[in-house]
Amino acid sequence: VVFWDYWKLILLGTAFVFGGLLSKGAYEHRDLLSLRRFITRFAGILTFCLFVFIGLTLAVQTNPPISRAFVLCSWFFIFLTVLSWRAALSRILQTPAVAWRLRKRLLVVGTGPETLRIQQELQNSMETEFVGWVQGNRPNRLKDLDSSRLGSLHELEEVLQKNCIDVAVLTETESLQREGIAFVVKVCEREHVQFK
Repeated sequence: VVFWDYWKLILLGTAFVFGGLLSKGAYEHRDLLSLRRFITRFAGILTFCLFVFIGLTLAVQTNPPISRAFVLCSWFFIFLTVLSWRAALSRILQTPAVAWRLRKRLLVVGTGPETLRIQQELQNSMETEFVGWVQGNRPNRLKDLDSSRLGSLHELEEVLQKNCIDVAVLTETESLQREGIAFVVKVCEREHVQFK
């Protein structure tokens, strides 16, 4: 038995692993900086593939036969190889020049002292970039926020799309009432924006 006897099974296993990585969004831009989250997802995907292959060897007669010990060793070596690759990628992505471009982009819905506080806290953040704010029902009374206004509440969907927003934070809960908050939540869900 030589390597070429197993090439179809190796391609099938590779397709399972890559399909699992794609289906779980392991390389989405929002999670690129989180090595721990990737390891958790990848271990689950690889373990699922391990059980599928072991189940395959029990249920179907393959030619050439698949050794269960080989499948277990493959799981271990694939995990170490991909983990090494992902650790190297994480180091590259965490260099200041690259990490700066991968920061989460944050939009604040509402105005006031809370919005100003968020803007000031995120000025030097390596993880999150304050993009601006959208005016709710309350008028802006702070001059420091005038330059970062991106629009009004009814333009929220367009602002999220145009500015590639990852996270939206609501600071104006009293004046928006239930309907306004529901509108913000619905737009964020439709645009796949994390809402806080």
